[in-house]
Amino acid sequence: MNSHLRTLPVALPPVHHETIGSYLNRLADASHLPIGHFSFLIGPSRRHRRDGNRVGYWAPAALPRLAALTGQSVPTLIHAMPVLAEVRESGQHRQRLAIEELAERRRRPACCLCMARRGIHGLVTADS
Repeated sequence: MNSHLRTLPVALPPVHHETIGSYLNRLADASHLPIGHFSFLIGPSRRHRRDGNRVGYWAPAALPRLAALTGQSVPTLIHAMPVLAEVRESGQHRQRLAIEELAERRRRPACCLCMARRGIHGLVTADS
C-alpha cells in the first residue's frame, strides 16, 4: 500500500527527540492538511496532540507509511524519534499503551532561536 503514497509537497525532517505529535502536526501544517487526514494516511487515524508521544496504538505498517510520506528513511525517523522503535515490536503494543500514561517523560517547547537557525519557524515540542 506504500506504493500509492507520494512524498508530501513539503517534507520536513524531524528534530532530534521531537515528539511524534509535534512532528505530525508540523508536517500537516506545512502541507495544509488537517491532522486527522494526515493521521489517516499513516494508519493510526486519530488526533495527535503536539506534545503526544504515544505509539502503543500504531501498527507496524505505519512506520514505513510515514517514511514514504516524508521521504525520510525508517532508520532516520527512529534515530530522531527513538519512541518509534517500539512500533516495530508489535507484541509490546498493548503493554506499552498501559504503561505510557504512567511513565511519560516531560516535554517542553524547543528553543525558538535554535529552531529558527535550522529554518524551522513553527512550534516544536521535544522530550526533555
